[in-house]
Amino acid sequence: MIDQYIQQLQSPDPQRRRQAIIALGKSRDRAALKHLAQVFHNDPDPDLRALAKRAGQHIRQAVDAIDPKPPSPSQAPPARSSVIHLIGEPEDEPPLESVAGTYTDEPLYSEPAQEPPAASAYVPPMQGREYEVSRENRERAKHYVEEALSMNMRGDNAKGLKMLAQGLALNPNLINDGYFMSIAASVTGLEGDGAIQMILDSNQRASFAKAQQERKRQERIEKHLSTARKSTWTSSGFEILLFALIITIGPVLQVLVSVESVRAYLNGLPPEIQSAPQLQEVRTSLEQFDVGVLLSTGIVSGISGVIGFLIQGVLVHYISVWLLGGYGTLRYMLEVLLGYYNKWLPIIFFISYIAIAIAIVAEFSPIVLCIVIPLVLLSLYVSGKTSSKIGEAYDFGTFKGCLAYFISILVLAIGTVVLFFIAGQALLTTLQGLIPQL
Repeated sequence: MIDQYIQQLQSPDPQRRRQAIIALGKSRDRAALKHLAQVFHNDPDPDLRALAKRAGQHIRQAVDAIDPKPPSPSQAPPARSSVIHLIGEPEDEPPLESVAGTYTDEPLYSEPAQEPPAASAYVPPMQGREYEVSRENRERAKHYVEEALSMNMRGDNAKGLKMLAQGLALNPNLINDGYFMSIAASVTGLEGDGAIQMILDSNQRASFAKAQQERKRQERIEKHLSTARKSTWTSSGFEILLFALIITIGPVLQVLVSVESVRAYLNGLPPEIQSAPQLQEVRTSLEQFDVGVLLSTGIVSGISGVIGFLIQGVLVHYISVWLLGGYGTLRYMLEVLLGYYNKWLPIIFFISYIAIAIAIVAEFSPIVLCIVIPLVLLSLYVSGKTSSKIGEAYDFGTFKGCLAYFISILVLAIGTVVLFFIAGQALLTTLQGLIPQL
């Protein structure tokens, strides 16, 4: 398994080399030590050299823990410098090759175990000192450290910092662990005392979490705007043209299907019924639906539909950006929304043709509901999905998309009422001026 990470140490990408070093440190495989030593001596990145050094120390500690060399019973164990230097003291660690190539019977820490602090006062752990920790807490702390590494790999360093703080609270000895310190450096972006201080200080953790959230928010906004800005008026214009064709041809075919269905129904009636005066009037009306009428119907439908959609689209855009705090462009919203409509509107029109034909031929029997109900449900689904698409276009979710859509409809309704009122008043004033002349 480690062969893959050993090969990855040669990658030109520093991030991939960092991931390989961390993975080799986690593997605790003694065979990785010589490769980490090569990174320590040859890697051009000083941060990765330091990380490789810590990874080698972590593997050495793991090997000692599994197969330690027992100390001589007649001698007290000699002191050894701690893995992490005491706060305020200079760091003097052996090179990686000595860590990889030698094993001693020295204890892990130079300081004797300290008395536990009083329960009423919290004393932060000190580097270079060993604490009595239960096996259960060690395992739980280890789990938190592994979770912190996973969060770091996912880019969620705020949660990673929280995991490190919880792990250190359970096992203060982690403050002397090279593997823990390498993860702390990756999560916090700080080295040594700076990383430890941030982990221990709740105010710094809160500030770090807030800064990480803001950074992620800005990255998300920039990513969304980058996508939105790629949309051009050419691509949006194509969708508008396709939409215009659909809402022009669709109603024309609806009228044509209706007329032909009524004719077929009348031709199927008995002769004595066909000769009725009322049906003759219906036949005469049907004859008036020529090509000119159909084209006029389509043109009016297409022009009014496109103008109405564009007016509402402009309203949705400014409501989304100015009122609801969304991020996006008008052309991107039009492209997203029309791309969705242009996929579903032909299906809705086609089902409506079938419903019209069956309704007329079957004399509006209950069987028509088998077509009408799915048509209504599909229309409601497409209308409801509009909110989701608006939310997608401005990156603020379905709820705000629904709110923007509803407000635009409300504004259009109020505007329509006001226009009709003004037109009515103007017409009434004109008529009042003409009446005395008559």
